[in-house]
Amino acid sequence: MEYRVTTPFDSELTPEESESLDRRLATLILANADTDRRNKLYPTLATEAEVAAMQRPLKPETAFAYYGLMIGSLVPASIFTAFSLSSAGRMASMLYLMMLMTTIVSAAAGYSFGKVIAKFVENVEPKPLHLRLPLLAIIGSLWGIVAGGSGGIFIFVFGAFFGAVLGGAVGMIALPAFALPYCAIRRARLIDLRHFLPLALGFTLVICSFVFGTVYR
Repeated sequence: MEYRVTTPFDSELTPEESESLDRRLATLILANADTDRRNKLYPTLATEAEVAAMQRPLKPETAFAYYGLMIGSLVPASIFTAFSLSSAGRMASMLYLMMLMTTIVSAAAGYSFGKVIAKFVENVEPKPLHLRLPLLAIIGSLWGIVAGGSGGIFIFVFGAFFGAVLGGAVGMIALPAFALPYCAIRRARLIDLRHFLPLALGFTLVICSFVFGTVYR
């Protein structure tokens, strides 16, 4: 009885044909990966239509940077405005300058670190709510500590401690309050500016009003 040894298909190809086959396979894999990514971003035609209708879509890094800018500037400004009104204009000009520098640096830190915070929020989003909420509070506290501590250093240096404490408390509330509805209304990881502004500015002004009312009595 005669036995015939079978050979694999690729062994019958020339080197040029084998290389061409590999390129086609690689192209197919990339196309499938791109299709899978697109299906995750646009699970339905309605989602794709909503994204196409956005006038000024914001990426997560941009959205959280703008939110950090709002919180980092308006909250310290509300505190200093309350102190200024309480002192009835008797504050020294040097103190006004320190307050201005504190507000500017806090706003810059909130904006800069907001881009980093966006990545943490993206990683936390898939988790269940009972885990996501405390994680967002912790992340927000760290964000506030960095921003508040950076700005507070201009108030006789030891102000960095009080700035960090106050910033941590504000961030612990501000981030979950914004991130939860933000993740609910965005589409394909994008949020339209016309939806972002009422959401971010609304929460910021609520926090500012609470802080202002607490300081100015």
